[in-house]
Amino acid sequence: MTQACAVVPTLNEVAVAPGTVARLGELDCLDGILVVDDSPDGATAAAVERGVDHDHVGTIVRDNGADLSGAVVRGIESVSADHIIVMDGDGQHPVNAVPELLGVLEDGADVVVGSRNATGGEVVTDWATHRRILSEGARQLSQLAVPLARRLSDPMSGMFAVDASLVEPEALRPIGYKILLEILGRCPISQVREVPIEFGARAAGSSNLGLREQWQFIRHLGRLTIPARQPNVRVQEVPVDE
Repeated sequence: MTQACAVVPTLNEVAVAPGTVARLGELDCLDGILVVDDSPDGATAAAVERGVDHDHVGTIVRDNGADLSGAVVRGIESVSADHIIVMDGDGQHPVNAVPELLGVLEDGADVVVGSRNATGGEVVTDWATHRRILSEGARQLSQLAVPLARRLSDPMSGMFAVDASLVEPEALRPIGYKILLEILGRCPISQVREVPIEFGARAAGSSNLGLREQWQFIRHLGRLTIPARQPNVRVQEVPVDE
């Protein structure tokens, strides 16, 4: 029987993450939920442990910095499931879209992206004009850098489902927030699909997007565009007795 697990990276989301995880726990399509917390004091993980009464919810507290991509990779390494859902804990990603994403994955897709830009998708949060311009520019840059991203209307999405057998954590070199681009660029993915989602307003707290994150994004695209230098390997011919 196919098993599915949600990986939820968090950072200073004490007020909202327990509610998100509790709603995920009500879904019959999930066999487990793992919160990977980058909060400096592990407060978000502690809030989930206190506030969510589900046996199949686990938490990991990382102490090596706030890096959403790294948190997701840590989560993927730590769960045993056939299918993995990745989504934020801040309430902006719709929990009710999880069954549809997993259903499309079951139908044969390798990755299914929750898209704000697909027909039927929507961004309901009140983004400032400069934020919308940044988002559109980042989308276009990602499509230039990652060929598979050109098949998607929303390659910058933080909500997606993936066939776990195709993700090799040791092959990933993530930096910053866009783990989907890393998976599309480095894993043997061929079939990508989208499901429209409504990207909601943040229930509490503020965005972690700043100049540091924007610079990390540019560096990440550079890594995906320019292959890592491989060491010189000498091949020695082995004589064959005739």
